Amino acid sequence: MISAAQIREVISGYLSHDDGERFLLEFSPLAHNIQKNGDAEAIELALKIESKMADLHCKLISKSDFRSFLRQLAMSSFFNAYRISPHVYTSSTSALHITAGHQWASPEASAILFADRQYA
Repeated sequence: MISAAQIREVISGYLSHDDGERFLLEFSPLAHNIQKNGDAEAIELALKIESKMADLHCKLISKSDFRSFLRQLAMSSFFNAYRISPHVYTSSTSALHITAGHQWASPEASAILFADRQYA
């Protein structure tokens, strides 16, 4: 069964490497027959991505818009998967602080979201 996590892994790879051909080669087998072979969340993700891919192909959106869309998908899954902790502080001028013992549930999403941050 195809999971949403597998699709998110492909999204993370694309956002990290910006290789559209690789993205298509990795996403297509996952999306093929997704209604039969995927969990509900994977089906929803695949359909959203396929819709935006069609928009990109028809030049209704830019590549930058497509990447932003995928980043939003990664962020929404990141925040849904986050292990609740009241001890996270961020600002544009300081490093991200995470209380010992708490971790981000999605390393891929945290790498995307906080690539420009320094960890204390």
